[in-house]
Amino acid sequence: MGIRKQLTNLLLLSLVTVVFTACPKRNVSPDTDTSLATRFTSVEQANNEMDALTSEIKASNGTTLKTDAENSILSMCATVTINTNNNDTINAVVDFGNSNCLCADNKYRRGKVKIIGGKTKQNITVTTENYYVNNNLIQMERELHIVTGTYYVLTCNGYITFADSSQTINHHSVRTIQMTQGENTPTIKADDVYSITGNSNGTNHLGRTYTATITTPIIRAGNCNYIKSGVIEITPQDMLTRKIDFGSGDCDNLATLSIGNYSKSITIK
Repeated sequence: MGIRKQLTNLLLLSLVTVVFTACPKRNVSPDTDTSLATRFTSVEQANNEMDALTSEIKASNGTTLKTDAENSILSMCATVTINTNNNDTINAVVDFGNSNCLCADNKYRRGKVKIIGGKTKQNITVTTENYYVNNNLIQMERELHIVTGTYYVLTCNGYITFADSSQTINHHSVRTIQMTQGENTPTIKADDVYSITGNSNGTNHLGRTYTATITTPIIRAGNCNYIKSGVIEITPQDMLTRKIDFGSGDCDNLATLSIGNYSKSITIK
């Protein structure tokens, strides 16, 4: 009986060994999908450009534009209409026309941007109407609450439809904006510097949700058409956190996108 029991145990051990060695190992693909995070940088750039366009409305009179020819958004083919009402409200309409207009930042635009605010009003609203940038449809509703002369709170709802694939991304964000340079030169755009913090969330065309947090303040400057520095961490639903690093101060359209140990350089469009 002892020998029979030993043989039985050996047979069972052999079967277990065969089962475990026969099962193939599962190859788990690394999480390197950068599509949503790359699209998100387009959202940030669209916000950056809208900030720049809004800042070109001159604060002193509200009847002319605060424009730096080298780093402006406007072009000769854009028509700007500014109406100042008796209640000190400024209604500005920037009309890029119905066909693509090459702007000073080498991007093509068409459609309208409407800016409503005033010297005595604490809020500035910005909306778009059939507004395209490089054939991407930009739909935005923004409200800037002026807390002090150098401190603002921005609430934004946006939706982008990309021309190259009809993919979409929407977002809702709340940002605090601190003007750190340029306060004493209200008619000069080039010396303005802003530090931006806050959070956002949204959904892409596949229904995948995401959250995003500025972990190192975004720096936007009046002498540059791109985000100069800062870090945003974006976490898509059921995926690892992605880190978008806009650099250390150079004026360019490059950023580094990292997922764990994986990273790549991306171009902000």
